[in-house]
Amino acid sequence: MTEILTLVQTQKLLKRMVVILYGTSFWKEVINFDALVRHGMIAAEDLNLFQFADDVDTAFQELESGLTKYYLQDEQDLPGIAKSQV
Repeated sequence: MTEILTLVQTQKLLKRMVVILYGTSFWKEVINFDALVRHGMIAAEDLNLFQFADDVDTAFQELESGLTKYYLQDEQDLPGIAKSQV
């Protein structure tokens, strides 16, 4: 998960990947995201790199919304580094 989030954060992907963390209470217990922000390990805006979902319908809606937004996005809108496949 951290490798995928790093690729999304650094815009090394041709298109932004939708990341859904299924089970909010589980993920917030396993990884203390607020502490990571508080201690400067990640920026607050990094919390926007993923979404939480607690049921199939919500997860599907988040995936559909993200894929529609990012998959249909014109590549010209992406930074040059994201267009490279290095």
